Amino acid sequence: MSVTFVCAKCGDTAVIDRLPVEACPRCGTPYPLQERLAAELTLRAAGTPKPGLLVFGQLIASMMGGLLLGVLALAAFGVGNLTLFGDAVTGGDFVRRTGPLLGGLGIVLSGIGIGLARDTWWSRPLMLVFWALPILEGATRIATGTLERKLWFGFFLVALIGLPLAALYLYRRDNVVAYFAGKPRTTSW
Repeated sequence: MSVTFVCAKCGDTAVIDRLPVEACPRCGTPYPLQERLAAELTLRAAGTPKPGLLVFGQLIASMMGGLLLGVLALAAFGVGNLTLFGDAVTGGDFVRRTGPLLGGLGIVLSGIGIGLARDTWWSRPLMLVFWALPILEGATRIATGTLERKLWFGFFLVALIGLPLAALYLYRRDNVVAYFAGKPRTTSW
């Protein structure tokens, strides 16, 4: 990838294909700061491919997010025979009892999939939100008394192992840090 600059002073056209982007090679006039920063961001982003685990995560998050939201939508309309822990339930009861967890996970997973597909900066903190959701769900269910004692350990174990590992991968792994460093902090839809 390369960027093209036209010098404001001498009118020379320069094609730049590597960092740093500083000044006109002909007359030495510095390029404007905003254009230099945009060019450096473009060159940096072109040089860092998306890590394989993020590509895999993008596919899984997109599929699972759509699946969870689809199941909730079908349950809301009473489609299918619905059971919870072996008991037959109505669509409304299924949505009432599982909607906050499945809906929250579905929205977050879909957001992760979309964010990674669009190469946005905000997909990284959203991935950490995903790993924190079991802690929030488990704490809420413990507070309301709707979580069985044998299940609470699983909620916290998954989150307490997954959240730090995800944070290490997303914020400490060199190729992942380099990939996200090349993404602009603005959101364009």
